[in-house]
Amino acid sequence: DDFWLTALPGNVLHSNGTTFTRSFTGTVPVGGIIGTAANDIWVSGAEGTLLHWNGAVWTPVASGHTEGFLDRAGATGPNDVWWWIGSDLVHWDGTAIATTTIAPGSATVNTSQFTDAERIGGRWWLVGYSGTVSTLTAASALQPVVEPGMMGMQSMWGAADNDLYFATGGEIFHWDGATTTRLPVTARRVTGVRTGNVDELFAGGYRLSDDRTQYVALGFHHDGTTWTSVDLDVAPFAANRYFEAIAPLGAGEAI
Repeated sequence: DDFWLTALPGNVLHSNGTTFTRSFTGTVPVGGIIGTAANDIWVSGAEGTLLHWNGAVWTPVASGHTEGFLDRAGATGPNDVWWWIGSDLVHWDGTAIATTTIAPGSATVNTSQFTDAERIGGRWWLVGYSGTVSTLTAASALQPVVEPGMMGMQSMWGAADNDLYFATGGEIFHWDGATTTRLPVTARRVTGVRTGNVDELFAGGYRLSDDRTQYVALGFHHDGTTWTSVDLDVAPFAANRYFEAIAPLGAGEAI
């Protein structure tokens, strides 16, 4: 009964479980959301925009950046919230914003092409269109883990640093800390929950309609053993309707 969405150009919507209302209206595009509590929601976006909800009002917070898109990266609590923008990691410690610049660390890594960043297993993981999976060293330098090979990665999720999933749009790759396994799932977005020792995955993607004139938006579910899929939406190419985000609400449920 407490769900948040962003909508272009710069709107924030809130649902009480029954209806959506507009909570914030702006002109700068926003799209990143992190929440640690009902009274601690962060929204970020273009031009380094950063907004904070304290349960009553939205307050702009200076991120130290005025160009580029500030995207959510993760949070362990209200005093430990992270974003990334270009080659920088931006951190809120409960009092102030600080920026750490990521050093290239490898000639094969292009920081401008990263598409997702997550803090998993106490380490930073970054993926990008170039196919590189990297983590950060103590010196904030990128350390390639998997060199180019998994191309066009668009999202990631993991329960631990030896249990990670990467979605490319055509496949999902699983990393066990040493090797990768290809899963034939046409997903752009992947997320999940881990219950006991089982990964339950939710993913979104699309396929062409049988007459090849429309996109069919797909929802995927993996119960730890079997993948299932369902057609969730059909629209002409021009409508460009597909899923940009999936949020797991717990075991057996996602939105």
